[in-house]
Amino acid sequence: MGVWYNIHGGSTHFPIALLFPSFFFDAAGFGLHRRTFSCDLHVAAFDALLLRALASFVAVLSGLIILGRQFSGGGNLAKHHLFVWPAFGFIIALAVWRKSLNK
Repeated sequence: MGVWYNIHGGSTHFPIALLFPSFFFDAAGFGLHRRTFSCDLHVAAFDALLLRALASFVAVLSGLIILGRQFSGGGNLAKHHLFVWPAFGFIIALAVWRKSLNK
């Protein structure tokens, strides 16, 4: 089970860390919209968002494996899941919405 704890820890923090470059690249792309490379900044922001969404699936899967396929728990774990499930849904919804804009 130890390997799943490591996978869960890494795959949980990786999407959080990618929030900042994704936001920065999009903000820079909007701020520099008249430059030729602004499109490249938006692509980098989307790629970071896509990586966030994919890593979130790994975080959820490894968390479910650690908990024996429980979707919630008691005490602090229940409080943790009250935040995690909406955040997971938001990341996925944001990636799907952003993908729909790229058509």
